[in-house]
Order: sequence, then structure tokens, then C-alpha cells
Amino acid sequence: MAQARIDIICETCGKEFTHTKICFNRKEADSYEEWAKENITVCPDCYKEACRKFEEKKRRKALTGNIMKRAWKIAREGAEKFGGSPREYFRESLRMAWGEVKETASDLKGSEKQITWARKIKESALAMLFAGMKPEFVPEAIKLANGKTSAAWWIDNKDMFDSARGVGRAIKG
Repeated sequence: MAQARIDIICETCGKEFTHTKICFNRKEADSYEEWAKENITVCPDCYKEACRKFEEKKRRKALTGNIMKRAWKIAREGAEKFGGSPREYFRESLRMAWGEVKETASDLKGSEKQITWARKIKESALAMLFAGMKPEFVPEAIKLANGKTSAAWWIDNKDMFDSARGVGRAIKG
């Protein structure tokens, strides 16, 4: 057993950190050190932050896609009820769909810091839930989520929001 150990300066934050890996022999460790000098350029903290931002961007993209589906559904319902083309109703239906989503983040009770943190948790949890949900079930999910008005509840249950199934269970139960 040999240990590869490399001191690297992070390209993102400028912090110096040490990267280590256990290898089977010295030759493999030396080879890994050469590879790591060229390829590992970001410290673990910056890497975690980049991954978190990527996941958040992915969730928001999924939420936006579902909002568009919901908006078109509302537009088609308006066209059926009042006549005309769904395109004529789309602008207002998009506002309504966004309003439904924004409504889910309001009405939290707690300290200012708790509410800020809980809103982030709630938005990302709902984005994950909506990404896999049929548009016709979105209003029901919003009603269930709005029933949870305590910021402390969202913070205490944040670990349940690892998957859409966990979000659904947490909100219903």
C-alpha cells in the first residue's frame, strides 16, 4: 500500500488543500499524483457548492417545464369554457400557473431566518415533486403544501425531501 498525497491550490477560491488517495503500490501512487496535479483543480468545498448549484438549476428547470404544461392546460380550459384559441388565453394562464407556485412559498410562520430557510426548502421540494407530477395533480399538491404553514416543520423535515416520493409522503403525512 502506498499513499498518493498532493497539495493543490483551488482555482475557484484560492485555498490550498491536500488531496490523498490510497493506492496498491508506489508506482500507482506516483502515477495518480501526476494525474491529480493536472485534473483536480477545485477544493471539496467549492466542488460541493458547484454540485448544489447544479442540482438547484436542474430542479428549477423541471419546475419551469411543469409550469408551462400547467399554463397550457389552463389555457385550453379557458378556450373550452369561453371559446377561442388556447393561444389567446396563454398569457393570463401563465400568470395563473406562476401564481400557484408562488402561493406555495407564502404564508409561513416563524422567525425571519426560519421563513427564509423554509422557503428555499419548500421551493426545492415542490420543484422536485412537480417535476414528476402530472399537471392535473399540481393544484392538489399545492393545497397540501400550503397546509404546512410552520417554517419549523419544513426545516425539521428537510431530510425527507431527497426524492419526489419522500416529498409526497412528507406533505401528505
